[in-house]
Amino acid sequence: MRKNELEARRASTTEMMQQKREELGERRASTTEMMQDKRAELGARIASTTERMQERRKQESLRYAKRMEERMTAAFDRLSHLADRIDERIAKITAADKKIKTDTAKARLVEARKKIEDGRTALAGLQAQVEAALASADPKTGFEGVRAATKTIEGDAKAAHKALVDAIKSLKANTPDRLENDDDDTPTATTTPAQ
Repeated sequence: MRKNELEARRASTTEMMQQKREELGERRASTTEMMQDKRAELGARIASTTERMQERRKQESLRYAKRMEERMTAAFDRLSHLADRIDERIAKITAADKKIKTDTAKARLVEARKKIEDGRTALAGLQAQVEAALASADPKTGFEGVRAATKTIEGDAKAAHKALVDAIKSLKANTPDRLENDDDDTPTATTTPAQ
């Protein structure tokens, strides 16, 4: 009897172990399947986040390029306005006294206007370069050309400014004091006699 009891217990234990192995196998399979589903979901979430980030970077780059274009356009407009005023001043000084040498100032003014035009021409193509860089397979290397163009535009603005400053210095150096503050638009100060 004891032998039958032992065999029955062994059989039930073996059967119970077999059931636990099957349950463990099912749990392992369902866990593996669940992990694969989570990995796929995570991969999709990462892909959508990456896509959103790339789109945001693209929009930020376009906004930066637009701001840069507006700023540099305003700078070139200011420089052009200054060049016009210096040109008017040269004409006024020349009309007042033909002996005053304005050749250096005129040459610097021509140089400044050329740099302003060069900068405006380069600025006109900046937006297209930014869009091309963003559309390229590797935007990081594409933006190297944009950075170089931006540096060129800034260099043109600085060179134009320097040429205008040199033109003003040349005018001041060659203009006698009696003509330097001669503005027709500025009223002169008068004193009222005391009673």
